[in-house]
Amino acid sequence: MSNKQEIYNAYSSALFSLAKEENAVEKYSSCLHDISSLLKTNDDFYKAMNSFSLPYESKCLLLDKIIKNAPKSLLPFLKILARDHLYSKFDKIAREYYRLANEELGIKEGLAFSAFPLSEKEIKELEKTLEKKVGCKIYLDNKVEPSLIGGVKVAIDGKVYDGTIANKIETLRKTLLGGAK
Repeated sequence: MSNKQEIYNAYSSALFSLAKEENAVEKYSSCLHDISSLLKTNDDFYKAMNSFSLPYESKCLLLDKIIKNAPKSLLPFLKILARDHLYSKFDKIAREYYRLANEELGIKEGLAFSAFPLSEKEIKELEKTLEKKVGCKIYLDNKVEPSLIGGVKVAIDGKVYDGTIANKIETLRKTLLGGAK
């Protein structure tokens, strides 16, 4: 692990400790997700928070204006990120926080590979189906892999659940070849 990644992990661990103390691990995850979305969708906010020319005090005022109803320690943490010019690394810090939070909450993350992008509704349905099978809360990210042709393949904790057309064809081929012997 690089020194920079260790630094990002230290910020994530510190935030996670604060969230645990406040009994608000899930609330922090939700707020971080909202802030991450804001950084991705609002170019002006992203530029302001990453600017070296915008004074720290101005960034704090902007955060005070935008961040409402956040858990107790989150706003001061966000101001520290502004002070330390780390908003360009916000996703790395948040991702490590999510990993720690999910481990604490018994939530598993996975990837759903599909030939085409899945809708939010399709992802939620897939998560619910897998939650019943695995026995815990599941969050999936969708990764488009055009070579799959159709269907979905999900990877969670090193296990692969393959519902792709290619897999079904291969299973059928093996059955037919096995039956011919």
